Amino acid sequence: MGILPQARGRGVGALLLDSLVSAARDAKLPGLSLSVETDNYALRLYERLGFNRVNEADGSLTMVRYL
Repeated sequence: MGILPQARGRGVGALLLDSLVSAARDAKLPGLSLSVETDNYALRLYERLGFNRVNEADGSLTMVRYL
């Protein structure tokens, strides 16, 4: 998933992730995971929305949000 540069910082990513979390919860999934580069601007968003760092290797983070 990505957000065009001109739409960043306007809550679009948070809205999309909130919808994804809701859909996963409705589907009774145990959690969600994602990978992100450590210098990615969205890293703060993921942490704010409850994703936790579980592994880091070669500049990439794996993050998990348990539902």
